[in-house]
Amino acid sequence: MNGFSDATGKRFSRLATKAGLTDPALVLHSLRHEGISKLHGARCQHSAVEMIAGHSAGNVHEQYIHKDILPLSLLWDGLEKLRYEEVVRMMR
Repeated sequence: MNGFSDATGKRFSRLATKAGLTDPALVLHSLRHEGISKLHGARCQHSAVEMIAGHSAGNVHEQYIHKDILPLSLLWDGLEKLRYEEVVRMMR
């Protein structure tokens, strides 16, 4: 661990507890796993999912994609597909 996300993780834990979410397995990294799954489930382009998640290419072909020149609209389209309806319902 590099410690860069430590304060963010602790803040997330405090907010989750305040919202009544007490499962100790629910950590900030859980959102990353579920978010990636939700993006794939929404048929978001694989390269956009990797960019949003900060992952490197998973295979040789994808190593040739110059992600730095892909349009930001590709990422926006992916983020628009990311929904957490259960959280929205809980916050009402």
